[in-house]
Amino acid sequence: MIRFVLLLAVTATCAYGACLESWTEFNGYCFSFQKEPTVWSAAVAYCHSIGSRLVEIDSAEKDNWLGELLNASRSGSIFAGLNRRSSPEWVWDPSKRTADKYSNWNVGEPNTELSFECLAAHYGVARKWTAVSCSAPRPYFCEKKSDKDSVN
Repeated sequence: MIRFVLLLAVTATCAYGACLESWTEFNGYCFSFQKEPTVWSAAVAYCHSIGSRLVEIDSAEKDNWLGELLNASRSGSIFAGLNRRSSPEWVWDPSKRTADKYSNWNVGEPNTELSFECLAAHYGVARKWTAVSCSAPRPYFCEKKSDKDSVN
């Protein structure tokens, strides 16, 4: 009986891959595109409620991959987890890491306007980041590790 359960678990993992059916895998992480525009805080809350986080764009490779997905879906920009809502510097939610490793700010960004506290990643021709109002609804990606570990 134990062998049967183990075989079934291995078969299910192989059949469905490392991510849930509606999620897309990339470099050890699973991504779920939420195309219904929402405010940043609601996007963060939703991602956390399903055991994930708002996408952390920490490499040019991931940035380009997200751009390809968004071009295919005809979405122009998304919220990402980088923000300065509770810190004077830009940090990723929930890890609190800074964007020292990788950033893709447009010329003149991040904007110093106090009401612009969240990151919008634009995936049209320019493919650059801008600081935007957290209350202007946008689509977003939730991200979590493809294995069963939690994302921090």
